[in-house]
Amino acid sequence: EAAAGTGKTTCMVGRMLALIAKGKCGIDNLAAVTFTRKAAAELRMRFQSELRKAAEQAADSASRERFGEALMHLDQCFIGTIHSFCARLLRERPVEAEVDFVFEELDDDTDQEFRARAWREALAEWGASDNQVLGELLMLGLAPSALEEPFAQFAEYPDVAEWPVTSNPSFSVTEVVQALEEYVAHMRELLSILPSDPGTDKLIPQFRLLVRMARQSDLSDEAQLFRILEQFKPISSSFKVTQKVWPGKKEQALAEQDRWTEFHAKHAAPFVRYFRGKRHAAVIRAFQAAQVHYDRLRQASSRLNFQDLLLRAARLLRERPNVRRFFQRRYTHLLVDEFQDTDPIQAEVMLLLASEDMGVTDWRRCIPRPGSLFVVGDPKQSIYRFRRADIVTYNDVKRIIETTGGAVATLSANFRTERGIIEWVNNLFAPHFPLQATPQSPVYVPLAPGRTEALAGDLSGVLVLDLPADQTTGENLVKAEAERIAAFIRSALDNGCKVPRSRREVESGAPSEAQAGDFLIVTRGRKHLSAYAEALRRHGVPHEVTGGSALNDVEELRLLYIVLASAWRPDDPVALVGALRSELFGISDSDLYLFHRMGGTFDFRSGVPQGLDGELRRGIAEAFGRLNQYARWLRELPPAPCLERILEDLGLSARAAAHPGGNERAGGLLKAVELIRSAQGAILSTGDLLEKLGRLVDRVDLQDSLPASPSRARVVRVMNLHKVKGLEAPVVFLADPTGGGKDHPVEIHVDRAGDRTRGYLAVFSPPNRFGGKGSILAHPEDWERIENLEKSFLKAEEIRLLYVAATRAGGCLVITRRAKRPEENPWNFFSEVLGDAPPLPEASLPPRGPMDGEAIHPGEVKAAQADIAERWRKVLEPSYRVRAAKQVAALPRPQAETEGEHGVEWGELLHHLFERAMRDPKTDLRAEALELIEELDLSRDLLDPAMEIVQAVLKSDLWLRALRSPERYAEIPFTLRMDSLEDGGVAGILRGVIDLVFREGEGWVIVDYKSDSVADREWLKQKYRPQLMNYSRAWEQATGERVVEMGLYLTHLGEHLKME
Repeated sequence: EAAAGTGKTTCMVGRMLALIAKGKCGIDNLAAVTFTRKAAAELRMRFQSELRKAAEQAADSASRERFGEALMHLDQCFIGTIHSFCARLLRERPVEAEVDFVFEELDDDTDQEFRARAWREALAEWGASDNQVLGELLMLGLAPSALEEPFAQFAEYPDVAEWPVTSNPSFSVTEVVQALEEYVAHMRELLSILPSDPGTDKLIPQFRLLVRMARQSDLSDEAQLFRILEQFKPISSSFKVTQKVWPGKKEQALAEQDRWTEFHAKHAAPFVRYFRGKRHAAVIRAFQAAQVHYDRLRQASSRLNFQDLLLRAARLLRERPNVRRFFQRRYTHLLVDEFQDTDPIQAEVMLLLASEDMGVTDWRRCIPRPGSLFVVGDPKQSIYRFRRADIVTYNDVKRIIETTGGAVATLSANFRTERGIIEWVNNLFAPHFPLQATPQSPVYVPLAPGRTEALAGDLSGVLVLDLPADQTTGENLVKAEAERIAAFIRSALDNGCKVPRSRREVESGAPSEAQAGDFLIVTRGRKHLSAYAEALRRHGVPHEVTGGSALNDVEELRLLYIVLASAWRPDDPVALVGALRSELFGISDSDLYLFHRMGGTFDFRSGVPQGLDGELRRGIAEAFGRLNQYARWLRELPPAPCLERILEDLGLSARAAAHPGGNERAGGLLKAVELIRSAQGAILSTGDLLEKLGRLVDRVDLQDSLPASPSRARVVRVMNLHKVKGLEAPVVFLADPTGGGKDHPVEIHVDRAGDRTRGYLAVFSPPNRFGGKGSILAHPEDWERIENLEKSFLKAEEIRLLYVAATRAGGCLVITRRAKRPEENPWNFFSEVLGDAPPLPEASLPPRGPMDGEAIHPGEVKAAQADIAERWRKVLEPSYRVRAAKQVAALPRPQAETEGEHGVEWGELLHHLFERAMRDPKTDLRAEALELIEELDLSRDLLDPAMEIVQAVLKSDLWLRALRSPERYAEIPFTLRMDSLEDGGVAGILRGVIDLVFREGEGWVIVDYKSDSVADREWLKQKYRPQLMNYSRAWEQATGERVVEMGLYLTHLGEHLKME
């Protein structure tokens, strides 16, 4: 158990070196499992570096030889995430695992699309077949569309064996109806004497509402009865009577309040609980039925999501003893990092592989082989319960290790943080952890100072950033705080502020003066991350944001969506007007009105009236031309290449890059394209494409951005708390004093304490217009008990989150404090020990006052206008050319040969079928071919010839080579900058699409399909060599790896023509 800053990675590397040195295992028998890809990359780099040192410094020849051998075969050591490890097991034994030989891993975003699609398909099927499941939902007053998000959450827990449902058939609804009718009659009588203006009284308006609802409802319908009874809220500080407005004053007001409370407790609350439980049973049945659709979708596309990888690997090891024995011989020693964030399936995989008894199939009863399992973790940093991480699982594995002869070593010496902060952390957190471990929380292990200081620096210890009391609204607070932090960092960089440095940092070459990379800004949530990025940008401080939603705020993404919506819906004049008056085409409202008055039609397929002014006519004609082109691309191209073409044609990437913060802005735009590319299996139509983009634009699917050109320099890092674990910085700001103090409703509780995992789900309506949680629709009848149990886990995890936040700093921790409504500050927990903490020093920056006025001569104005006109002229002159790769160095076709009677459409048909077959081998290619033949206006007589060619290619040696490859890609577009194109030496951009590329051996193989009917092989090589050379050049630039083979596949001859 390694506490914060105690060197978990160092511990892992040391263990790996010791196993190699003592000959306990070979490098190919080691498997080191990490929590993230980034952690895996760091571990591999550290291990390689230490392995090289060990080989050079080994005292004896045997160790030196072992280290040298391990260094030579380092690539045979598995170092990666648990998901990639499980994927490796499945790919090695696909038959026994019952998975497709060529399965692909399903990323989170595409998996989300699959879940949404599965729910909609299930609804469509139920509606078409008059299914009882759908009828039951509707009868209970549930809108099926409102259950899409809850189903997605349900589907994230495939390991839950049971979702208990309860029913109370003895509940007397008749009694409730009778009591309600009596009470409503009483309300109706009272309303005649109650004031029309109740002032602050909350009960009188509720009486009016209930009388009206009861009059309009059929009380024999339980769903309508529920809508009435859920209006009975318990009396509280926000829902109470105002005695003075009642005719009978205090006596009457309190009597009515008591009657309301009694009715709520005796009738309303029990019925609401009963009916939500009844709904819950129906919802679970619907979700289990929709799960079949979801499983079918993944199976049909040969995709496995992250849970599939874990579950299938666990089942493979559990049910196939011979396979388990095979992998136990392969991976004799397992090392697992960040084990406090594991889930039960991950634990099962590890324990089954380490078990010494092949007959044991329950991982909780496995006894690990001596030395086979080494796990590193800190239960005080278990903070991913929302991602299925379960501290109960950590405790189970720890118990297994302790009771089967293993050892638990506790590391407490912190080498990251200076002594003052460590003492502060210990004093603060020790009282908030139990004296004895509980299922919710471990005991507190005090940190011991282990850092050796080399430079004291100007900043040290715990500082406070106090915000003024006159700023109370969340947005103003965040803006003011972000400005303070950004100005301080700018001042520190400009004035050579010294930060505390440990001896290790000094020895590694860290300067005493502050660098941008020395600062880390941590927020509790992700909502306001962009405010800190904007403030840093204004002050010219290099930075990067992780865990935010910068992609959703990219203006060019919104413009792209507007254009796509118009191109896809040519009959929608509103969409067209939106595109025309956007920044892309810039046609004013008055010009649009003039266009309409002159007889123009808001349909880009129509012509432009001749009588329009020349400039306006040209502008609208150009817009219509582009939209027609985009509509054609949407019909003909796959989603991602289509978006890339439209982005390039509109210049949106360049527009994004030209703005302040353009690197991240352009990178966000490109990431959006990659999200579409990765989700192609779930995007079956332009409508799906637009929906996906719309969810990004409307901030439904929040996505972080990425820099288009990553910086090699260290920068200020800005991230939310869940992204910060494992990171550190000399100076850390705990920022954003908003969003705290809220009691978030519990949605799910998973009980893994017994032999059978049980799940309990509460279903909420969609978020309200302010983004808050909707009302609760369904839950198990004993939800109050379950909710309180889950809250106890979440409360304990909140303490651990704050512990993680407090232990990131090396020398200085800055905590924001607000004067007004401190309970809304998520860092308010620290207030009890911040009383005497010194304040953050004010920034020392030169004043930026208003510029002095300056007289301008009229001649200077004219010169400036002329200069602007000249610059516009230069801007409008093409400075480069765009060419297709297939056009470069193309030879004329021999006179005796032709393209064939079907032309380019025939080639397009074949290319599309090859792409679909490579991406999804289970695709119904005949149906795809028939649909595309109709779209390309080809003869149906071509269906059989096309299928014959495709089937021949699918049986070829080349195709089988590609299928055997661990990495293969089809129809990959590229853009390559050329210093000189062939025609005149003008610089330009070369575009193309690589038909097929796959990894083989030490490099990559590139294949281009050709349907030419030319028999002259040498002529074909001469013609297409420049094109393939450009493909190879582009691929090598993109990957940094070598292309070892390139060639043509002649579809009409079934021949692979290699080129040198």
